[in-house]
Amino acid sequence: MVLEDKDMLKIKKLSDEEVKDLARPGFIIDDIDNGMIDEDSDGEDELFDSVCAICDNGGQLLCCDGKCMRSFHANEEDGEESTCASLGFSRKEVDEIQNFYCKNCEYNQHQCFACGTLGCSDKFSGAEVFKCASAICGFFYHPHCVAKLLHGVVEDDLKELERKIAEGGPFTCPTHYCCECKEMEDKKKHDFHFAVCRRCPKSYHRKCLPRGIHCLVIFCGKTTSCAFFTLS
Repeated sequence: MVLEDKDMLKIKKLSDEEVKDLARPGFIIDDIDNGMIDEDSDGEDELFDSVCAICDNGGQLLCCDGKCMRSFHANEEDGEESTCASLGFSRKEVDEIQNFYCKNCEYNQHQCFACGTLGCSDKFSGAEVFKCASAICGFFYHPHCVAKLLHGVVEDDLKELERKIAEGGPFTCPTHYCCECKEMEDKKKHDFHFAVCRRCPKSYHRKCLPRGIHCLVIFCGKTTSCAFFTLS
């Protein structure tokens, strides 16, 4: 599927290492909900990421039909504004694609959104990472990684929660809970819209973001920093 022009976001050119790491999304504000599609929205487009997974810019995007739900600039022309490395397809090749699967989905190898490690996501081949149960979420996690993040949000004991997830039990990942108040998003209420980091599983309601600043940078105790931009 090809998405047409979306909001164009001005960003810097990514380094070669960042471009190679297609499994890791970049910094941007995302809107997500608890697995429900807004009745007034274009339902099919809502299932896919509205910015390129390589450069974080919008425009004409080729959407993965696999479980990750990511989108990509298919060629350099589509990603010209952000000097995106793109997938390197020609226009002719894009026109001939009926169903597109990124390499991660093709080989069932997805990155844990918490620790960043690549793992098998095929339940028939000994899955190591598991997808969030939300219908519009494409994030995968190791059971122990997501159990730690959800502990305190859900009532299950840490070890019991990890066991359930490892056995294929459904879970709603931390991006669907506000880091501050632990409540979910409510798109019908302006103050309860989410600002979602694309570097780590953290989200905030508008009302829970610190007031009077344009950008909040949070360090997770790892090498990756998270950027949340106040919403308009």
